Amino acid sequence: MQNQLNELIDKYKTETISVDDLESDLVFLINTKFYYGPDNGFSIEEYNEKQTQLKKINLKVFDDESSGRTRVLGSEVLRNFSRYETYVADVLAMYQKYNKQIPSYPSYFWLRPIMYSKKANQEITFSWHDTFDEAQRILESLSGNIEGTLYSDLEQGWEVYAAKKGDKFIVWEDGFDQGGLVAAMTTKYEDMLVKFNKTMELTKQLQEKLNDRFGKLFAFK
Repeated sequence: MQNQLNELIDKYKTETISVDDLESDLVFLINTKFYYGPDNGFSIEEYNEKQTQLKKINLKVFDDESSGRTRVLGSEVLRNFSRYETYVADVLAMYQKYNKQIPSYPSYFWLRPIMYSKKANQEITFSWHDTFDEAQRILESLSGNIEGTLYSDLEQGWEVYAAKKGDKFIVWEDGFDQGGLVAAMTTKYEDMLVKFNKTMELTKQLQEKLNDRFGKLFAFK
């Protein structure tokens, strides 16, 4: 792992940006529409036709995705929890209205950790992870406070690697399907450790609040 770290440092040394505003949070994916058609064997036209608008919720948007979803930070969800409750209740009502079975982890409720720097205009997204438990495991790894590799994951043309080297935290995201390096940042690890611990507590609070309100719907792994 140490050899891999040194190789990555050398490989990305010209692209890695030193930042002083790297933040840690969760990001929730909020759908604007509900699909009520068949779960399998549908065409793109049918998918587009069989959607109904969900209630608009007044949450501050982190940004919009092109897939009909917006992203909202977990800190914003906690500040305005009742508004996210309204969104969840609306989605569940749609499942009932259209007699659709709720899957084990509905895409309407996906969330994941995020690190972002506004100054560098870069973010680390953990795009292949969607649940509270996955988020908590990632954050526990990032807050491990050990020299060398803290977190490494390769999934379907996407890779994130995070490490501690001396007093520095270094993180890269490589999107092979997107033509190469997506983000490369470094900052003080002691600052990030405080932020990772706060995000872990945020993750725990939100999961507990949602489970209290909606049963074990948000207990999926």
